[in-house]
Amino acid sequence: LTKIMTGLLAVEEGDPADVVTVSPRAARVWEGQVIGLDAGDRLRLLDLVRAALIYSANDSTVAIGEHIAGSEPLFVELMNLKAGLLGATATRYANTNGYTDPNHYTTARDLATIARFALTRPLFAEVVRTPAAVLHWIDRPRHMEIYTTNMLLGRYAGLQGVKTGTTAAAGKCVVVAAQRGDRRLIAVVLHSADRWGDAVRLLDSGFYEAQDYPVGTKGAVVTEAPVQDGRASRVPVAPAQDVVLRLLPEDVKDLRRSFHLGVLKAPAAAGTVVGEVVFSLRGSELARAPLVAVRTVPGRPWWSRLWAG
Repeated sequence: LTKIMTGLLAVEEGDPADVVTVSPRAARVWEGQVIGLDAGDRLRLLDLVRAALIYSANDSTVAIGEHIAGSEPLFVELMNLKAGLLGATATRYANTNGYTDPNHYTTARDLATIARFALTRPLFAEVVRTPAAVLHWIDRPRHMEIYTTNMLLGRYAGLQGVKTGTTAAAGKCVVVAAQRGDRRLIAVVLHSADRWGDAVRLLDSGFYEAQDYPVGTKGAVVTEAPVQDGRASRVPVAPAQDVVLRLLPEDVKDLRRSFHLGVLKAPAAAGTVVGEVVFSLRGSELARAPLVAVRTVPGRPWWSRLWAG
């Protein structure tokens, strides 16, 4: 699953038509799935990305990292920086391919966050939904047919990828995305004895059981905010937009709403943003919306402020 980030950075920072020369270091990678790169081999970056994301080739990721950043360690630094920028704060990378390391870890939520962003990149999205491809070596007559490691691709309606992963420590894992109509779901399965069945059950639950719940209504007063230098000391506030969440029926009771308010400085017009309302489920944020004053708040007369001072 590490290769989601490797592939994301490859399509963001590299040119798919780039010619990559394989280093001796990349050629020495042998553990797990590989495409058998030799030192001096030359391939297009796109073929290496396909090898990483479709076939899960561990040697291709080292070649990608060295090409993009000059070395695998520098590329890993970029991976960690990108994870932080995406809000995947419980993720740490130590390599480009997911080999077991005590400083290499993530969470299901972070993986979903990274995958959701990666799918906004058209080339990444195209590659991870590709069931098979042919890799071509430049300067020598070698090619290799590769096939996806994602057994649900082409078998589950609307599936769009994303990536499988297997190590002795992490077990059998998979991140899948599927879309039906306007609903796209991402499911993450880790250390599973039945990753395909678990993935299908999660997606089915989202498609068939989850419902839309209006949890915030534009203009409907939810609380009051303090006012400074106004004729009133408080003002009613309401969401600036409707908020609708897709939830399983059993999760509705655990939904929590919190308000983060500032002090409104008068005079202020209706519609002035005063803070935010945040919706969370068991400690995980689901959505937030601005809170605005529902009416104009005039300032106190100058003589009133003088008297109060």
